[in-house]
Amino acid sequence: MKNVLFITTSFPYPPGEQFIEDELCYWNADKDLSLSILPLLAKGVPRAVPENVQIDLGLARRNSRSIKAFNHLLALFSRYYWMELLQAYSLGRLSLPVARDCLRAVADMLRYKAALASIVERINGPVYIYSYWNNPASFAAALLRERGVVCKLFSRLHGYDLYEQRTKNNYHPLKRGLLGRFDKLLPVSAQGGRYLQDVYGLKREKIQVLPLGVSVPRAEAHASAAGCLNILSVSFCVSVKRIDKIVDAIGLLGQRCPRLQIGWVHIGGGAMFDEIKARAERVLTEQNIRWRFVGDLDKSKVLDFYQSNPVDVLVNSSDSEGVPVSIMEAMSFGVPAIAPDVGGVSELVDPNVGFLLPESPAPQQIADCLLLVKDKS
Repeated sequence: MKNVLFITTSFPYPPGEQFIEDELCYWNADKDLSLSILPLLAKGVPRAVPENVQIDLGLARRNSRSIKAFNHLLALFSRYYWMELLQAYSLGRLSLPVARDCLRAVADMLRYKAALASIVERINGPVYIYSYWNNPASFAAALLRERGVVCKLFSRLHGYDLYEQRTKNNYHPLKRGLLGRFDKLLPVSAQGGRYLQDVYGLKREKIQVLPLGVSVPRAEAHASAAGCLNILSVSFCVSVKRIDKIVDAIGLLGQRCPRLQIGWVHIGGGAMFDEIKARAERVLTEQNIRWRFVGDLDKSKVLDFYQSNPVDVLVNSSDSEGVPVSIMEAMSFGVPAIAPDVGGVSELVDPNVGFLLPESPAPQQIADCLLLVKDKS
């Protein structure tokens, strides 16, 4: 029996990580495998998981202020912290904010290492660790892998956990020192694989591109009636997603096409939900525009939305991405996508299935593509 510890941010607890639900079906099919999910956060009511999948809260219980403070103190005297400062200095990136990031990352790694070691000790038989994100918890597993108490270690890499430009201070602590200790690194895009080689110096044999995927439904989404255009966007309301550009683009389209009835629905919550909604109230004042923000929906309800509502196009305007599952879901229903050429988006979007915009497009460019969708429909 193989014992797999599956590290997530919060799954099966809300919010986010809905795409793990599809993957669990494949894990569940292997009867010679014992799977335990280890979320780092556990708030709210967990989503249902298959009967033979266990949920272990050993990592989530390491979030108290006292435990965090103690591990920050340990980190100050850890060789990993001082080695990381030297690494940042050698790259010309050492600053007080970067030093703080390094301290926090090492403290989190040490905190999770103690919890992981305790979990592994209780398991009979070989232990494999699979981390859905390349974060300090996965680096804690790398330390255990080096000690030989873990048989194999694998980690996916998506967007924010891979690209340094997604970080506040343009530096990812611990990656250059510890990525080589993973058995396989699993970026979700070929572009991510190249980034691992070019930026972090990983050898090609350490990397296996492993895209995410979605199930293909039996029916396509409904098209809108003549004279109507229904737009969907699906993302967290955070700054990197640049939903403000979608707001402005729809406002421009409404002004240019006063006879076109435009509907826009945004699915997803987040820290900027109220701010973006307020922007929409200011900008989307044309009589021919209807819009609504529905907040977070679980995966099944997002798919239900495609089946029960007309959707003509999905719009993504992010500054950075991995390979967006939201675009895959739209395409599985036959819905074209408008998205910028960032991360692995170009591996999904081409002229046959949508419109690939340049990196950091202006609202006018998004509006132009929306107009093309209208003309094609």
